[in-house]
Amino acid sequence: YALNLELGNVRLDGFKHPDPLVRAAAARVASYSSDPEIKAGLAALLRSDPRALVREAAVQSLAEDDDIDAPLLAAALGDTDAATRRRAVDALTRSSEEEPDADAGERIVRSRLPETALAPVLALLTREEVDEAQVEILLGRIEGPGVADKLLQALQGDGPAMLLRLAARRLAGLGEKRAGPPLLALLGKATDPNAGQFVADALVALDDSAVLEPLFGQLKTGTPAARRLAMNVLGRLRKPRAIWPLIAAL
Repeated sequence: YALNLELGNVRLDGFKHPDPLVRAAAARVASYSSDPEIKAGLAALLRSDPRALVREAAVQSLAEDDDIDAPLLAAALGDTDAATRRRAVDALTRSSEEEPDADAGERIVRSRLPETALAPVLALLTREEVDEAQVEILLGRIEGPGVADKLLQALQGDGPAMLLRLAARRLAGLGEKRAGPPLLALLGKATDPNAGQFVADALVALDDSAVLEPLFGQLKTGTPAARRLAMNVLGRLRKPRAIWPLIAAL
């Protein structure tokens, strides 16, 4: 116990050392510590240390904790340093299967991310620092009353294709009917039915009868790509009202 206490003091002293290499080393030595003071010290380094290598070391140690503080690590998604952001992404997209001692309910609660994580996650897409699967995992864990509104803004913007795809999928997963009009707008502007397939998939997932009439219009006057996508959606929705418009479009 005395040795552990001494090591704890060494770590805490190291967190305040003027040399960033010492602070970073202290942060790494603190890995797996269950001492609340050590955890608080790592959190302080992550939030406010001026040197990127120290913040990255803090993220790395916090990520190795048996009880990962997801909201705290989510703050690192917006760090100014790319390596620190990368560490946070890797930690937060780890499978919950790596927490075998926690029951399912505990894992769900611990894995939730605050709404404040949404903006930095979307920013990661514009920087192209993460792959699509990782961002989809993160988006699926972010909760809050304003999440749908922000995703709708992204869907109506001129962001990269990956951003549009992921926003569409998440909004469809949320059952957000307000996504119908911007999705229809994207469908109408489509020039490649393969690239626009995510729009069709999201509209099918929403299963909203309000999109039928606009899709009938695309069958009549839309571009070749828009007509193909409209047929795709209407065929998969299996709505009786769509039978004759689809036959007429053949």
